[in-house]
Amino acid sequence: MGAGALARVEAGERRVDVGDLLALSVALNVQPGRLLLPDDASGSTFAVTPKCEVSTFNAWNWMRGRAPLLPPTDDGSADRLEMEYEAELPASLLQGRAHPARQAVGLLSGKVERVISWAARTPDERRGRGLSTVLRNARAALESVGAELDELEESADSETAGAGRG
Repeated sequence: MGAGALARVEAGERRVDVGDLLALSVALNVQPGRLLLPDDASGSTFAVTPKCEVSTFNAWNWMRGRAPLLPPTDDGSADRLEMEYEAELPASLLQGRAHPARQAVGLLSGKVERVISWAARTPDERRGRGLSTVLRNARAALESVGAELDELEESADSETAGAGRG
C-alpha cells in the first residue's frame, strides 16, 4: 500500500480490504486483531456488528481463536454455540484443547465472562436475565473443572504409585 493510499485510509476516504489489513499488520509487526479491536479488555464492550455487542475480553478471545463470539444469553444456546465452534476449528488448533480439563476451563471462562457482562448491564437490560441463572451456569462449569482436575490428580497418583513399584 502506497503513501497516497494510506493517507486516504487515514482520512476515511478509502476502505481497507483484507489484503490491506494483512499488509498493514505485517508492516507494523502486529497481529491483525490489534488493528481491529480496542486495547481495553477491562470490561468494556465492543460492537462487532451493529447487532452484536460483546465484551472486549470476549472479542479478543474470539479473535485469537480461543472461544466463540458469544453475545450474552441465558437460554442455554451459548453452550450449543461453543460446541459448534469447537467442531469447526482446524485440527491443529484443537491439539492443545484435547484434554477435557482444558475444555472445562474454557467453558468456565465463558460462564464467568457472561456473569461479568450481566453485571455490567443496567437494571432494565437485566430484566428477564436473572443473576441466579447465570451464576448456576457458572457454578456447573466450575464443578466440571473440579471433576476434571480430580481425575487428573487420581491419574497422576496412579502413575506415581506405579513408578514407585518399578
